[in-house]
Amino acid sequence: MSATIAIMIGFTINYALNIKWVFSYRKYLERPLYEYILMAAISLFVSGLNIIGIWFLSEFVKIYYITSKIIISIFTFLIKFIVRKKILFQARN
Repeated sequence: MSATIAIMIGFTINYALNIKWVFSYRKYLERPLYEYILMAAISLFVSGLNIIGIWFLSEFVKIYYITSKIIISIFTFLIKFIVRKKILFQARN
């Protein structure tokens, strides 16, 4: 239970920092709950990619699991940033 609460608090802080300092435009400014839910969905999806990527690199490519974690963490960080920017924080043309 405490881990779940910690993750929720951490995510909420991350959300607040993203809308305050990272991205200057908010596509869903008038719908913050919707924006928050989309951001959480993106994070869950990318977390799944993280788990699958570590498993794949460790089991099939035979890369040491710590090295796999580092590689996949860099990849998923970039994916999460790009997807968040495209879906949540990029102005419509």
